Amino acid sequence: EARLIAEREENERLERERIEQEKQQLLELKDRERREDELNELRHILDENHSAVTTWESECRNKAKWERYMRCDGSPDPAVQPEINSFISLWREDSETQIQQVMKNCALALQVRPA
Repeated sequence: EARLIAEREENERLERERIEQEKQQLLELKDRERREDELNELRHILDENHSAVTTWESECRNKAKWERYMRCDGSPDPAVQPEINSFISLWREDSETQIQQVMKNCALALQVRPA
């Protein structure tokens, strides 16, 4: 009889452990699903932000190009290497040494920088 009681208690303990293990597995499964949902939501947000940043950068570049075009000051576009080379060559070849013109050229040179 003691052996039967011990076996029954052992079976009950094993059953409780099995039920507890099933509960733990169910909780882990739910947690994994929740994390996957959060990860998908995060990916969606990151894609939206990347799109917004790309659009913003494009708009900024277009705006800078337009503002440069509207300025019409004759300064070279720093993004175009031949324009910069021509500007520097013409500046070096200019033998005019009037201080006012030199100051204007220096101010123009300072304006020629990438936006």
